[in-house]
Amino acid sequence: MKQWMILGILLLASVSASGNVQWGEPDTTILGRYAENVQARERLPDQLTLLVQDVRIHVSEDEVRKRVREVWFYSDTADAHDYGTDTITFNQHSDTLTIHTAASVDRYGELREMDPDTVRVTNVQQDNIFTDSRQAVLTIPGIGAGSVTLLEYELVEDRRAQEMPWLETWYPQWFRPLEHFRLSVSWEGEEAPEWTNSSDLVSCRETPGKLTCKGRNLPSAVWEDGMSIADTLDRIVLAAPMTWSDVVSRARTEFARATDDVTGADALLARLVPEGASAAEGLSRVHDFVARDIRYVSLSEHGNTITPHSVADVLRSRYGDCKDKSALLTYLLTELGYDPYPVLVATDQGDPETLGVPSMGYFDHMVICLDLLDGTTCMDATDAYTDAGSTPAWIQGRVALPLRPNETPTIIPRDDYRWTLDVSTELTFLPNGGQAEKQVRSYHGAYAGSMRSMLAGRTSGERLEWAREQYASVISDLAVPEFDFGQVNALSPELTVSSSVDYPSFLPVDTDLEYVEYDAWLKAELESMYPANERYGAEFAGLRVTSRFDVDLGDVWTLQDPPAELDFQHRFGRLSRTVETVGSGRFRVTSVLDVPRQDVPPEKQPELRELLELMAREAKLDFTGTLR
Repeated sequence: MKQWMILGILLLASVSASGNVQWGEPDTTILGRYAENVQARERLPDQLTLLVQDVRIHVSEDEVRKRVREVWFYSDTADAHDYGTDTITFNQHSDTLTIHTAASVDRYGELREMDPDTVRVTNVQQDNIFTDSRQAVLTIPGIGAGSVTLLEYELVEDRRAQEMPWLETWYPQWFRPLEHFRLSVSWEGEEAPEWTNSSDLVSCRETPGKLTCKGRNLPSAVWEDGMSIADTLDRIVLAAPMTWSDVVSRARTEFARATDDVTGADALLARLVPEGASAAEGLSRVHDFVARDIRYVSLSEHGNTITPHSVADVLRSRYGDCKDKSALLTYLLTELGYDPYPVLVATDQGDPETLGVPSMGYFDHMVICLDLLDGTTCMDATDAYTDAGSTPAWIQGRVALPLRPNETPTIIPRDDYRWTLDVSTELTFLPNGGQAEKQVRSYHGAYAGSMRSMLAGRTSGERLEWAREQYASVISDLAVPEFDFGQVNALSPELTVSSSVDYPSFLPVDTDLEYVEYDAWLKAELESMYPANERYGAEFAGLRVTSRFDVDLGDVWTLQDPPAELDFQHRFGRLSRTVETVGSGRFRVTSVLDVPRQDVPPEKQPELRELLELMAREAKLDFTGTLR
């Protein structure tokens, strides 16, 4: 399948081609016919086009055999530069890949075949998720404007070597036009695969022992920033017959193997949690140890795609992946008297209804959840920056499967306000017309974790540079503040960033005061939340900002007209502002922005954006003063 840049950047560690990749006898006559047919058209496609996608799958007791043919037309040189590399994903332990044809014909009719020695096999690594996949990277030569390419390959999956039952997902409508789509599935015996088709553009028909899906002239899907492909694009899903109870039971069985050997865990727990410590302190200490002192290393190989290593192994090595760290955290918390349970997470999906058929193959991450008196909290043991009482921002709302009996897919609980910030500003007007400003920003919960993650990887000098650049873009570049990041390395529910700065003289001190001060952090938070999606709709993650300004007009002015109070309410949210005067030259302005989490359909996205823009415009404090 094409590796599209818009899907994000994978971390690829290149290695040489392995024995999993073989080369068959190419049949370039097929490519020649396709090229001749295209060039004979009166009008060529004006964009990169997938002319043919033909997929034939045969399922037997021992293997799943998949034959794929893809024919591409490149309309211009930009297509060739951006999308001239193909990738084929496979499992290095259970799959054998045979490449039959990888060749191009240019607009002049010259044929070029790929040299088998140039194929590269790469590791597919993404932080925090488990995968045992590899990618064969194919650079077909001779691609330019007007070229036609043919990639034909066969992938044989050994079902006996698979830890997870097989799953196939195909998106007929992708980010390119597709002229001819065909998916043919056959199987032996009476165990027909489970399947679902959500596309109105593709018709599927099942007959005894066979499923055939066809589509013609499928238009390109439209990309929008932040869209979830798995939730929005129609697809065909095929899977080995299972129920969700089967998935849960198998995953629970494999997860339980981690406690076959817990050597060292009880002694560790005694060191971590002193006698007499409260339950909350014990929870925090255990979570912090697993999240920070057990290094994250992806170990989803050699029989450990879904099976964690033993607790003892993880403690000896002091590293592991999400399954390993979750198993250790579960054991320690259980010993403390808690009732944690592991949860599989599909990190690229937010709608359980899109899963189609039951399968373990959707899930690529694991976390631990606790049902407490104030609700469910999910702890990501690979997240070394979010406190034990907060569910990390990046997994909130993701599709989840709790590994408890009778569970079906749900979602990771979502905060009402994923982004919560308090800002306190002291602003003192100086006799020379300058100002002294002190600010404290306090980020809470998931927001604190996200900020801590961003800051933790920087040196003290890099943090300072980042803070000064941010301040200059949000507040002012007329002066350079000093910053204090508090306990940035402490896994606490709050992260503070403090600043202090003296502005040089910029106000005349021999006339009355007419002044405008923006509630800049509130305004910046609003602007960062403007919706980007209008076609598909999106979740608004929830924003709550409390901003307090303590203003002292000093010895030069007395307050004449304070800022206007405000109480603006909308069905999406609320912005309120109160003003309290303290003496003749001092006053306090308190603003509260409250836009809770909500799913906003596409037709309401413009209305939400208009509201946020209006609120940002109202983040302005006008006041006047008279000379003393």
